[in-house]
Order: sequence, then C-alpha cells, then structure tokens
Amino acid sequence: MRTQRFWDSWAPSDRRIFLGLGGLFLLVVGATLISYLAHPWPVSSWQQLQELQTQEIPVYTFERGSLQFIVTTDNYILFERWVGNSFSPNLIALDFYFLFFAVSLVVLLSLISILPRIWFYLGSLASVFLLSSFRWEVLSLGGYTNKIPIVGMLVIFLGILVYFHFFRTTASFLARLVTLALAAAVVALMVSTASSINQPLRTLAVNTLPAALVLLILFIIVIAHQLMASFVALATRSTQTRSLRQYVIISVIYLLNLWLAYLDRIGWMDWEYTIPGFVLLMVSGVLTVWNIRHREVLYAGIFKSEVYLTYFIAAFGMMAFATVGYFISSSNDIVMLSLSDLTIYTHLGYGMIFFAYVGSNFVGVFEKNLPVQKVLYKPTAMPYFTYRFAGLIVTLAFVFYNTWTIPLNHFISGYYTALGDLNWAEPTTKAFNYYRRGHARAPYNQHASTALAELEGGNGNYKNQIDYAVDANTFRPTEFTLLNADHLYLQSGNAYEDVRLLRRGKGLFPNSGVIRNNLGLAYTRIGMTDSAYRYLEAAQRDSRTKTSAALNLLGLITKHNLTNDPDSIYKHHTSDAAAVRSNAIAMANRQGKVLDIHLLLPKDSLLDLFTASLIANYLTNQITRPDTAFISSCVQLANKKGNQPFRQLILQSAAKGCYAAGKVNLAFELLQMAGNKGTNSYILGLWAMDQEKFDVALNYLYDALDHKSAPAALANAVSLAEEGRLNEAIIAWDTISRRKDPALNALGESMKRVLAAPPSWFVDLTEREKLYYALYQIPLADTVLFKTLVNHISDEDLRAKAFLNRARKFYNQDAIGQASRQFQQLQGLHLTDTRLFVDIKYFELRLLAAQRRLTELQAIIKQGIIFGPYRESDRIYFEALQQEASGDTLSAGKNYLWLANNNWYFDEGVVGAARHYEHNPKQSYTLLANALQVNPHSVRILKAYIPAAHARGFDTYAMGAMETLRGIIPANAFQKYITEKQLSGLLLQ
Repeated sequence: MRTQRFWDSWAPSDRRIFLGLGGLFLLVVGATLISYLAHPWPVSSWQQLQELQTQEIPVYTFERGSLQFIVTTDNYILFERWVGNSFSPNLIALDFYFLFFAVSLVVLLSLISILPRIWFYLGSLASVFLLSSFRWEVLSLGGYTNKIPIVGMLVIFLGILVYFHFFRTTASFLARLVTLALAAAVVALMVSTASSINQPLRTLAVNTLPAALVLLILFIIVIAHQLMASFVALATRSTQTRSLRQYVIISVIYLLNLWLAYLDRIGWMDWEYTIPGFVLLMVSGVLTVWNIRHREVLYAGIFKSEVYLTYFIAAFGMMAFATVGYFISSSNDIVMLSLSDLTIYTHLGYGMIFFAYVGSNFVGVFEKNLPVQKVLYKPTAMPYFTYRFAGLIVTLAFVFYNTWTIPLNHFISGYYTALGDLNWAEPTTKAFNYYRRGHARAPYNQHASTALAELEGGNGNYKNQIDYAVDANTFRPTEFTLLNADHLYLQSGNAYEDVRLLRRGKGLFPNSGVIRNNLGLAYTRIGMTDSAYRYLEAAQRDSRTKTSAALNLLGLITKHNLTNDPDSIYKHHTSDAAAVRSNAIAMANRQGKVLDIHLLLPKDSLLDLFTASLIANYLTNQITRPDTAFISSCVQLANKKGNQPFRQLILQSAAKGCYAAGKVNLAFELLQMAGNKGTNSYILGLWAMDQEKFDVALNYLYDALDHKSAPAALANAVSLAEEGRLNEAIIAWDTISRRKDPALNALGESMKRVLAAPPSWFVDLTEREKLYYALYQIPLADTVLFKTLVNHISDEDLRAKAFLNRARKFYNQDAIGQASRQFQQLQGLHLTDTRLFVDIKYFELRLLAAQRRLTELQAIIKQGIIFGPYRESDRIYFEALQQEASGDTLSAGKNYLWLANNNWYFDEGVVGAARHYEHNPKQSYTLLANALQVNPHSVRILKAYIPAAHARGFDTYAMGAMETLRGIIPANAFQKYITEKQLSGLLLQ
C-alpha cells in the first residue's frame, strides 16, 4: 500500500519551491558535516619538513709517509617532522555562507509579506533591525559613509514587503520570492560596483555575521527539545505497553550524558565520552525540519498553511547551518566553543523542563499506549508557553552561572577574526589590527593567535611570534597549534622547551602519530635515543606518520649506530617510499653492509630530496662494485637543469664510485663540478696523494686550506715532505703541533724535530722518527747512508716501509734498476702488518711489469692476487701487457686506450698507450699531451712526450718539457736520456 506524502496535496509550484529549499537545506547540512569531519582543513593543513644530515663514513684507506689517510664520503640521513602549512584563511567558505544566508533571508522576507497583520508588523520590525545591523555605511556606496545607504536598503526591501502585504495581497508566494530575489541581486550588483572598498560583497558578508549569530542562537533555542520529543515517538512506536518506561529510561540516559558533558566542560570531572555540541545541534536541527508538521498547531495563528511553516523552518535551518558551517570551515573555533556550550546549556535546560512537561501532560496517554507524538503540542496541564518560559529561565541560569560575558567576548572575538581573514591578503595592517582585537577579547583564540604569530614572524618579531604561538595552546590546543609552536621552539634552539611542549601534547593526544613522531625527533636532538626510539616506533602505528616514523627510526639508528635487528635493513630497503629506502641504505652504509640490490632510476627526470639522497646512498653502498653505466646515468640525471639543488649530492657519490672503478679522470672532473671547495678539494688532494702525485696534491690541498678544511693540514705537511720541500714542511708541521688534539700535537713536534735534525741526532730518535728521517732527510742518491741508517731501525715493519718508500721514489723517476735493488732489501724481513704486505705485493707487480718479466708477473697474479676496487688500472694494464705479448694487439689497444682516457695519473698506462699507437703519431702525441696537462711532473710521460713533440715539430713544447724533466731527475740520468733519445741538438737550441 502506497503511503501518501504530506506534500502530495500541495500545489505544484509549492512542491517545487519545497524541493528546492529542501535540496538546499540538505546541501548545507552535508557541507557543514563535511567541514566538521575535515576540520581544521583547509585553514590548517599538514606539511612535512625534511632535514638532511650528512655523516662521514670511510670508503677507502691508503698509506703515504707511513701515515694512514682515509677517504670519506657523505652518508645522507633524512629526518622528517610534521608542521602546519602557512596560515590560509578560507574565504570560499565565506562566499558559500553568504550565498545561503541571502537565499534564506529572501525566503524569510517573502514569508513576512504573507503574515497576518500583527505578525507582519513584528516581522517587518525585526527586518529593520536585521538589515540595519549589516553596517552598510562601511561599504561607502557612492561615497556615502553615513546612514543614507541604510535608509535606501530599508526603502527597497520594506517597500516590497508593504507592496505585497497591502496592495498585491493575492500575489503568489513564488511571485513574492522572485521579486525579493531580484531585489537582492540588484543590491548585490550595486554593492559590487558602487562600493569604493576592496571586496565589498565579502565585507557585507562578514557584517551579516552578528545578525546570523543571533538568529542561530534563536534556532538553537527553538530546537533544544527536539531530541526529547523524538524519544516520545521512539518509545510509543512499539506495540508494547511499557512505552512510558522506555521513554523515561531513554530520556534519563540522555539527560545524564548531557550533565556529564556539562561537568566535563566546566572542569568538575574528566569524562572522555561527552556528546559534542555540534552533534546535538546537527541531529536536533535535522529532526526539527523533518518533524515540523507535528508542531503546526503552535504556529496556526501565524502561518495560514503548513506549506509556509515548512518553508520557514527549512529557510531558518538553512541559515543556521550555513552560519555554523562557515565558522567550522574557517576554523573560527572561538565561536564554535561558545556555540557548543550554548547547545549543551539549552539542551539541558529545555530538556529537563520538557521531561516535566511530558510527565505533567501525557502520562495517561502513555499508559494507554497511544501515539503521544500526535498530541505532544496539545498539553492538558502544563501549557507549552510555561515549558518554554521555564526552559529559558534554566538555560539563562546556566549561562549566567558560567559568566555570560564569556560567550559574548567569544562571539565578538570571532567577528574580528573573520574581519582579519577578510583583510589577510591586503598589504595593510588591517588584518593585524583585527586579529589583535580578536585576541584581546579572547587571548586563547587559536585562529587569531596563529594568524598573529605568522604575521609577527613575517615582520621578524620572533619573540612576539612565539608568544602568540604559546597563546594558541593555552586552551584546548590542537595538533596543529602544538606543532606550530614546536617548529618555532626548534628554530629558536630551545630543545628542552620543545620536549616539554610535545610531552604535554602527547598527554592531550595520546594516539597522535604526528606528535609522537616530532617528540621522537626532539629526543633525538637532545641525545635521549632510547626515548626517541620508543616514540618513533609508536608513531609507525598511525597511518598518517607511518612513513615519516619509519625513515626517522632508520635515521636515528644510523646516526647513533644503535644495535638493531639486521633484518630491518632488508625489510625497509624495498619500501615504496624513497626516503625510507634511502635511510635503510644509509644504515647499511654505516654498518659496512653491501646490499645485493639494483636501483631503478626514476622515470621522471626531475628529482626530489628523497630520490636524490636515495641515489647518492646507493652509489656509496655499491662503491666496492661500481656499475659505470649506472653511474653515468646518475650523472646525466644530476646535470639536468631542474635537478640543480641535488646536483652536489649525486655528483660527490658518483665521483667516488668512478674513482673506485678506475675512472680517475672522470672522478676528478665530477668532484670539481660538485663544488663544496673545502671538503672536495681535500678529497682531490688525497686522491692525488694516492696516485703518488704529490705536486698535484699540493695544489688541491692549498685550495682546501684556503676554504678552512682542517684535515687538509696533515695531508699538506706530508705532501710537502714527500716533495722534498723541507722548510715549507717544517712550517706546516709547526702549524699542526699547535692543534688541541694531543695526537696531532705530538706528531707535529716529532716531525719538526726529524726534519730539522742533523745526522748526529739520528741515534736518539724514536723508531718511527728514524723512519721519517730516512724518508725525508737522506738524499735519494745516497743509497749507502740510507741503507746504513735504516738498518738501525729494529722494527722490521718500519724498516720495510723505508725500503718500499725508497723503491717507489726510484720507480717514479723511472730508475727501475735502482728501484729493484731497493725492493730486494725487503727479502728476509718478517712482517706483521698485513696492509704493508699487500702494498709490497702490488708494487712488485708493477716492478715486474716495468722490467717486462711478464711470466713472473702472471705467475704471481695466478697465486691469488685480487684486483678489486681502486685497482682497476693495474688490472687492465697487466692484462694489456699480456695481450700485447701474446700478439692480441686489438684487445691490448682497447685496454691501453681505456687507461689513457680514464687515468692520466697512471703513467705506465698513458705511456703504454702512446707506445702502442706509435703508428698514429697524432693520436700518440694527443694522449701524452692530454695527460701532461694534469700530470706535469711525471718522469715517464715527460720522457715519452719530448720525442713525440719534437717529431711533430713542436720544439718549443719539447724544450719546455725537457727543462721540467731536467729539474726532477738527477743530472746523470737526464744526460743518459738525452743521449739515448738523440736529443742533444734539441738541447742545444
């Protein structure tokens, strides 16, 4: 059987108007509910701030001058904290509010025009007060700032009301509605065009808020008993005879919860399960509109038809919810605070009196199990007016007991806050002044305090900024206000105040992942790693902060090298979040673990901090097995225009991967491109020392010292000593002796003593000092004295270092016979230093290669010599020699060319390539000339370059190279070279 709907008997035009109003009402209610659920967005929204910390980790160690030097690289650790985005007033919400307010006002004015005479007068009087409250004078319409605009608006709207009420009494409601709507549109057009202020319509919208608040409070009073009335219908819907008992039970439970909510609000007890005032307002408002026909008897003397009563309550409800929706969506929480309180007060006051009203009038009806809701507004004992009056008295008692000026100040503060929002974007102090007035009325107004903090921060008044941020947290702080203050404490360096604030936040929001995440970071900053670990682990349980907490936890473990489950690296390095993978690889780097993974570069060529640090950490992790093709792709990605902010991160790691892979030329180029002069010049100096090019190293180390690189001083002192520049070395060591580091201080004093000591002091030197004396004080040509003094060193490891160092110096001067004789002195020594033994074996291979003893060379390699990272040039050189000897000139040529193009400091490779391509004099010369540009004091390259340049007619270049050679090798060796190469004629020039 089809149930007839109450509007089926209405006229078609009335039904259409009702459907339109009903649709708008539901739209406003839905938007208000969405705003409530999304609150405080969009005024407050989250952003994640990343902090990139670098941690130096060793990747390569070598020894020069009997001192170990460590080449480090940056391990990139990401930390992420949460903070609110910049304050952003929601003026779109104001636009929507004003639209619905205007529609509701037009409907209500249309209804006034059809009221009976006395009610028409009262309605018109109310309209006068309402329209006059909009402060038309501030709009400066046509330049008028007096009462003329107000009079004009009253004439327009009251004239229409009078016209329809007295002259066109038979006009339909639709005609009245359309006429007033057109009038409102004309007024809106006039305001937008004739006003001389910015945003006139929005200014008018804000000026309607006081009136809208009064009407909203009236609506809250009207609907205060609606839930209690609904309990009547709910209890009597059952066919059982215990409807009275059911009603009493439901009502008592409801009223008890209201009392608990009230007691919690005034601070008498702590009750977590209070009914939110917004929920009460929302449910009561919707029920009132839905059940308005039940109250038709109350309005029979006002509205001629239930149609108009329905229009009235729908428009009234739409205006009320539009107002509530605006305050929620604009985060004007100070208004919502008092509205919530008033909702509880009215529901308590009217609810208790309504309970007495039902008991006085309808107990007998309940006992007969009749539908009480049908006669609910036809009392028999207590009049409805008595209930209303008594309910108002109780409600006012709650208001006055809890200081009536507080909600008044809140509403005024909210109004000034709305004005501040309106003027936020203007380059004047209007917004600041309005917010200050709002703050003065309620210093705990979060919205105004947050805005003032941001404005003060923009003006550089950081003390005031923090003060306002603290004010925002004095009453019912939110996650946003807490973390905004947290951010300011962090910027000011007040770490312990930061922790105190976040601990308070944890108490207020015990399950908040954002607060736990930031609290974990705060504990990290003050070194309380156990507490930091616990909170970051807990933050992972919040879906919002799962990723942030995971990367922060890995960062904490990496930074402090905490003991952890080793599987956590492998669990996280496959994460979908690049930042988490980056920190997982950083943790592996810190622990020296090489991961068996392959990284796919992002398809999008534009990088962010997460992917850039991921790539850099991955390159570091794979440095012992570098993939040169992958490194090349990373370099191309870093050099793209949009990736400049992350270029340094990637190029530094790529350069160190290239160096490990033997692409020394590219490594030097990339590290210079990366910038960071101090640190990177020091690394370049170390690489040159590793290649035994101390003259080149000094150039980079001087640059590093100019850029205040403290570690460069030691490498500089060693390089000066290795170059034989003893006076400069003494000065350098004297600088080191003044360091606060006791070890460096002692070393500096020792080296000064060694470098300035006469031969008679030798016997009184320590074992290590005797080594340094033999290395730097004894001329290279005096092999007898060297052997005599070195044999006074009892430590066989130190004695072996002396002979190996002397053999290297002869080798670098291309004096292979003398180098071999020094190397033979190592036979019979019992070594305990494993690294020294390895260095001796690698040098032996080079010595055998120089002597072309390839069979012995191959035999030693087959014994298990491993050419890992940093030995690629040796491996390829020895392979090229074997290929050349076996007649595979094509493969040998490719290997020689690789050496010449990738490592200009590997003299043997460059000279071997030039010799291999002697059939192409131009190519041979080019290979030598390129290498000589960066390696100008290589004896081998100079010896090969001079005849090549002479043969091509570049005698000037050849003579310059010859003078350079003369200065770095003994005279007899130089003369022997000139004779062998038949360059005497060139010398005479």
